[in-house]
Amino acid sequence: MFGMYKFKTGPAKGLSVNLGMIHLSNRALGSYQNIPETLPGYTIWGGGGSYPLSRQWSLSARVDNIRDTRYYVSGNTVRALLAPPRTFSFSVQYTK
Repeated sequence: MFGMYKFKTGPAKGLSVNLGMIHLSNRALGSYQNIPETLPGYTIWGGGGSYPLSRQWSLSARVDNIRDTRYYVSGNTVRALLAPPRTFSFSVQYTK
């Protein structure tokens, strides 16, 4: 699920903000010696925003995994891949 809002008036005119979430249920990995294995489900949140400074310049910021949830993105009966922690990113864009 994802939502975005862009301010059209007032001091924040032009500012875009967004928030989203991803939920994944428990997933079966198969079985090892007839013992079923599963990866636990998870919900992660992300958000960000952008602001135009002029016709050419804009600033953007983003936060992934806001709650710093520990979760496994994939795996098998031997090992699992741990997902990245909370991540911040910032960018400046110039359009000619």
